[in-house]
Amino acid sequence: MRPFVLTTFFDGQPEHGGAYVHKRNMLKVCQRLNSPSVQVVVVCSNEANATTARDLGLRTVVRNRSLLRRLWGRFVAYGAVKAALGLRLAKLPFGLDHFLHSLGTDLVLFYGDDIRVLQVLTHNYVVQVWDFCHREQPEFPEVSHAGEFERREWINRSALPKAVALVLDSDYGCRLVQRLYGIDASRTHSAPFLVDLTVDASAADERMQDTVRETYRLTGPYIFYPAQFWAHKNHRYILRAVRLLKDRGVAVPLIAFAGSDKGRRQAVADLATDLGIAEYVRYCGFVPDAHMPYLYRGAVALVMPTYFGPTNIPPMEAAALGVPVCYSDLPAFREQMGDAAFYMDLENPASLADELHRLMEQGVGSRAAKHAASDMIAAAGVQRHVDVLAKIVERYVAKFGS
Repeated sequence: MRPFVLTTFFDGQPEHGGAYVHKRNMLKVCQRLNSPSVQVVVVCSNEANATTARDLGLRTVVRNRSLLRRLWGRFVAYGAVKAALGLRLAKLPFGLDHFLHSLGTDLVLFYGDDIRVLQVLTHNYVVQVWDFCHREQPEFPEVSHAGEFERREWINRSALPKAVALVLDSDYGCRLVQRLYGIDASRTHSAPFLVDLTVDASAADERMQDTVRETYRLTGPYIFYPAQFWAHKNHRYILRAVRLLKDRGVAVPLIAFAGSDKGRRQAVADLATDLGIAEYVRYCGFVPDAHMPYLYRGAVALVMPTYFGPTNIPPMEAAALGVPVCYSDLPAFREQMGDAAFYMDLENPASLADELHRLMEQGVGSRAAKHAASDMIAAAGVQRHVDVLAKIVERYVAKFGS
C-alpha cells in the first residue's frame, strides 16, 4: 500500500523575517511526520532551500517561481476563470495541479496567504493561517494601502472556506477565523509558532557574546527589538520611552534594533534625532542566526510594542532564554504569554520607561528565567504541530483512503 503524500512548500529567504523562520522550523515537523504511512514532499523555489530540506532527509523537489508561472497562476486564481474552464485548466502540463499530481499528492499544506492556494483545482488542502491583521488593524498602510487589504480578503474568502482544515497560531486565532469567515470550529486547530531552533538550542559562549557586542557597538546595557521596520512594529514607542528616562536623569539603555528596512527606518531615525537620543540607537540590520541568541542573552529586556498578532515569535525566544519580555498590552498577547511578560500600555510610553528603570537597576546578571516561561516554551514545541497534522491526515484518510 503506497504512503499518503502530503506536499508542502518551503521558499523565501532569511531576510524575510518571521515567515521564513516559521517555515524553516516546520521542516522539523515534516521530518517527524514522515513515516512508512505518510510521506512529506517539500517543494522549494531554489536550491538553497532544497538543501536545507534534504539535510533533514525529506523528499525535495525544486520548482522555481518564474515570472511566467506567477502570471499564469494569478490568471488561474480568479474564480470566474476556474468556473469557466474547470478541469481543462487542471490538465494543462504547466499548471500547479498537474505538478502536484506528478508527485502523487493526496493533500497540500500551504502557509500564510500563499496565492498558490487559489491555483489548486483538483487537490484538497490545509492552510496554516498566521494572522488577520488587515481586519484587526486596517489603519496600517502595510495591510491596507495599494490593494493589500483587497488581496488578503480575496485569498481568505476564496480559500479558507474550502480548506479541509485550518491551523492557527493560537486559540484566539481559531476564534477569530470562525467569526470573520464563518469557519466551522471542527475545522480549526491551534498550534503555536515555533521557537527558532537555533536560539532554543544555543549554548552560551562568552567570547561570542563579546564579539556580538563589539559587532553592533553595544558598549553598555541595551534593550533588544528584532523586527523589520514596518509602521505596525511601533519602534517609535521605544524611542519615546527612552527619552522619558533621559529626562528623568536616570540610567538610559542603548536600543538595538535588528531587522531589514520596509520603508520606516528613516522615519525612526528622524524621530530619534528630534528626541535627542540618536546616540543611544544601534541599527543592526539583518542579524545572522549565530548572533541572535547572544543579542537576546545580553539584553536588559526584549521590548516588543507591536500592534500585530495574535502571537509573535521573539517573546517566546526571549522567554526561552530567561530574558525579560516587555510586550504590548493586547488581549491576544496576554493569552500567548500569560505571566511571562510585562505588558506595556501603548498609549503611555511612561509604562515602559518605568519598567526599564526597574530592570536597569536590577541588572542583567541578577535575573532568572521564569518557570511560567519555561512551561510555555515546552508546550509550544514541534510535537504539537506533528500531532495536529497527523490528526488532520488521519481524518482525511478515514474519509477518502490513501
